[in-house]
Amino acid sequence: MNFSSEYSVPITLDPHDPKRVYSALANGPPGGWRRRASGAEATMIRSDDGGANWQGIAGGMASEDFPEVIIVDQEIPGRLYAGCRNGKIYASDDGGDNFGAMDLGLGVSDLRCVVLAHA
Repeated sequence: MNFSSEYSVPITLDPHDPKRVYSALANGPPGGWRRRASGAEATMIRSDDGGANWQGIAGGMASEDFPEVIIVDQEIPGRLYAGCRNGKIYASDDGGDNFGAMDLGLGVSDLRCVVLAHA
C-alpha cells in the first residue's frame, strides 16, 4: 500500500486477533482539510499480519470523514467503531470491510475521544 498520506492516527490493536491492527491516513494536516471541498481525503487501513502489509478498508465511510478515534469492541469480535473529527461515528461488524453511519445526534463538530461501554 502506498503511504503517501501525511497524517495518521495511532495504531489500534484488535484484542481478538493479535496480528490485526488498524489506523487511518489523511492527505495533509487537519487545518488543510477545512479549506478544501474534498475534506480529509482519508482512508482507514488494516493489517492482518502485524503491520507488514496494509490494505485500505472502510467501505461506506466518506473520504472527507477522518477517523480520529478507532475502537475495537472488546466483547464482540469483528465489531469496531470509527469516531470522525467532524463528529460522525461509524460502526462495522465485519472487521472494517464495511461501515454504516450511526446517527447519535451528538452535535459535535470536533470529536477527539470516544469511550465504549457495554450496559
